[in-house]
Amino acid sequence: MNDEDIKLRQALQELTDCGKENQPNQPRLIEALRLQYPHEITLVEKVARFDEEDPKLRFNCYQYAFDIIKAEPVYRIASRFKSEVWVSRKYVMFLVNRSLKETTSEEARDDDVVIYMKDGVIMHAGKVSGGHVISKWGAGSHVWKHRVFETPIKYGSDLR
Repeated sequence: MNDEDIKLRQALQELTDCGKENQPNQPRLIEALRLQYPHEITLVEKVARFDEEDPKLRFNCYQYAFDIIKAEPVYRIASRFKSEVWVSRKYVMFLVNRSLKETTSEEARDDDVVIYMKDGVIMHAGKVSGGHVISKWGAGSHVWKHRVFETPIKYGSDLR
C-alpha cells in the first residue's frame, strides 16, 4: 500500500466518522475525493435515511456481509422487542473459529466474505463481487463497491 492509498483511507475515515448528520452527503463527498485520490468506489445502495427505530435500516457491515439483514425473521424479532438484533465482531470471530473456511485471495469467489482485521481484532466485513468488495461502512450508512483497500483506515489491512 502506497502513501496515496493511506491518504485515501484516512480521508474515508474522516467522512465516515462524521455521524448520521453527514450520511446524506457521503456519496457526493466520496465522489469529490476522486479528484484528489483516484479510486473505484461506487455507491451500491443508498440508505435514504437513518432511522434508529427501523430495524431494516439499522444494520451493520457484518449483517450485510452474511446476508442476515435480508432475513425477515430478524426484522420481526427486532420490531417486536424494540431491541437491536446485532451481529457483532465477537459473533464473527466465533464463526471464524468454528465454521468459516479461509481461502487465499486467488481462491476468492463472488459472495465470499472478506473480513478486515486490525491488531488481531475483527473490524469490518464485506462480500467479494467481481474482483471488488461490497460493504457497508457504519450503521445507518450506505453500501459501497470498492477495491479491497478502498475502505476507512480504521478497518485495518489484515484480510481474511
